Amino acid sequence: MTIDEAISHALEVAERYERMEDSHDDKLKEECLQCAADHRQLAEWLTELQEIKAADVQPVVYAHKTINVGRRSYCSNCGKLAIMEDFCSKCGAKVKDGDTN
Repeated sequence: MTIDEAISHALEVAERYERMEDSHDDKLKEECLQCAADHRQLAEWLTELQEIKAADVQPVVYAHKTINVGRRSYCSNCGKLAIMEDFCSKCGAKVKDGDTN
């Protein structure tokens, strides 16, 4: 499945569940509307991901130093013991300013 197919599928499912809104069962109606909203949210996230990939922009992943052992800390992103200055020496995640614990 491609990302375009996944977006299309999520929107189709959302529309299908929105049409079920006419149900006389209030609980079913509420569940259908929630499922539709969830699928619309999924389609939105997939579209954002597709735009990020198309722009060749890498999202910044931040790591927090969790346990200091000298200059080495466990990275909250990859979980490995690494040198944590500006970036994790193992996975490259950027260390947030002020995270010195």
